Amino acid sequence: MGAEPPGGSLPAFSAPVFKSVAAGKQFGAGGTRALAPIDLEVGRGELLTLLGPSGCGKSTLLRLMAGLAAPSEGHLRWWGGGFETVGSPGRKVVFVFQNPTLMPWARVLPNVRLPLDIAGMPR
Repeated sequence: MGAEPPGGSLPAFSAPVFKSVAAGKQFGAGGTRALAPIDLEVGRGELLTLLGPSGCGKSTLLRLMAGLAAPSEGHLRWWGGGFETVGSPGRKVVFVFQNPTLMPWARVLPNVRLPLDIAGMPR
């Protein structure tokens, strides 16, 4: 049983948190195909793990899911709508970069605190 989030329970949603319908990514006309068309549906509370060899499209798919890139074919949905639905209560998407994105000039606490400050979490 999970802990209830601050401010009450999460709203119920019937649509999948994320849905990809034949979404693929190719860079430039005739360029590198980074992701072959994929159908994927992720529901609330599900855990998703992407496994595969280097260069198979794992990071590209994650960038699409996080709204950091647009598919060159197919379409994506978040809670049944476009990316603008992300960020409303109970509809958060987070992305952790695989390369370190620390502030090298800052000490440990400010690096750890930064995403919490951006999210408006009290100290």
